[in-house]
Amino acid sequence: MRAVFVNHCHPDCPHVCGTRAREFANALARDGHRIVLLTETLRRDDAALDPAALPAALASHDWSTPFRLAVRPRRAPILQALRSGRMPAPLRAAVIAYQYLVRGGMFTDWRDASRPYWRPLAEGFTPDVTWGIFGNTDAWAIAQGIARAARCRWVRDLKDQWTGFIPAPLRRSVAARYADAAGTTGLSRANLDDAADTVSGTATVVYSGVPADRITPGAPAPLPESPFVVTLVGTVYSRDRLAAFADGVRRFATDVGARQIQVSYVGTDTETVRAAFDAAKAPIEIRGQLAFADYWRVIAQSHLNVYLRTPEQGWWHHKIVELLAVRRPLLCCPGEIEEARTLAASVGAVLEEAADARAVAASLERVWRQRLVPVSQNGPDLSTLGWMSRARTLLRVLEGAAGPQA
Repeated sequence: MRAVFVNHCHPDCPHVCGTRAREFANALARDGHRIVLLTETLRRDDAALDPAALPAALASHDWSTPFRLAVRPRRAPILQALRSGRMPAPLRAAVIAYQYLVRGGMFTDWRDASRPYWRPLAEGFTPDVTWGIFGNTDAWAIAQGIARAARCRWVRDLKDQWTGFIPAPLRRSVAARYADAAGTTGLSRANLDDAADTVSGTATVVYSGVPADRITPGAPAPLPESPFVVTLVGTVYSRDRLAAFADGVRRFATDVGARQIQVSYVGTDTETVRAAFDAAKAPIEIRGQLAFADYWRVIAQSHLNVYLRTPEQGWWHHKIVELLAVRRPLLCCPGEIEEARTLAASVGAVLEEAADARAVAASLERVWRQRLVPVSQNGPDLSTLGWMSRARTLLRVLEGAAGPQA
């Protein structure tokens, strides 16, 4: 299969926004498919390939890896001011409405810069299908535009929450621009349901994955009895939820007395976490953001991994997939959505949920008491969490949509 993937974030971007497109492109390329990954340049002023040189570059490419096509956005001071929050509120509302209703997106500086590449891709690469990943609608517009130039079909993906990015009064009009998609994929059922009122049509959940070499095969290695190692990971989202967790740790640490507990935090919200634990007079080690391999080592060597969810919203958090892969118990505060509970149950995971400090302390107590219980050597197969397994689901969708436009 020949496919063009369109994602705003460059594959080398350290943020998670570049991960889904990069890993699916890599997986399908390893499986023998020819993938072009079109993104914005890593930095706005990075050099970009001359469109005239694209056919030769495609012809000489080693297709065991994706062809990375990074497009430098055009100069757009008004859009940059808008996106950085430097525009006055009344003008901001007017520009947002214009961008969505007239232009169809907020990143038309990148979209317009990509246009010279559409025809060379259509004629020199001849894609069977294109796949546009929603972090913004301009990724959809580019995938749609290339598909029209190549007279093939395109598929849209909802990596992010539709209602979190598109203003309510504009959703139907914006969705109508992209209603000709031959299919829809989503990071989760929650993401697809979130958009269902305005983004219609057949939709398929395609979960993101984890690297196959990071999935713990069989039972995890036993951990020492002491200290009891608890790791809080990722973004905090809510100071109230963080305070409840910190207070729950204090309660548990007080109850266990002389028994050792080692709590650490891995993530970027270091000062917020430090302040919350200081206020609760609870112990914590702040590790900050770690390299991926170091992060994975930490969660694999924890008796319990903890994450906080966006409060009061039924959105999917990919963090659970990473944490399931190391086969250690999980604690989610304040609690998970049913879709995540089902996934955890399908791989036999221990998923604790706690909405307040008392419940946090109780969850810590349960996991602490069970920390030395042997794990079955024949644990559930977690290969379905890997990128290649997920990529085969995506491949079925793309192959089903592939073909000439009607």
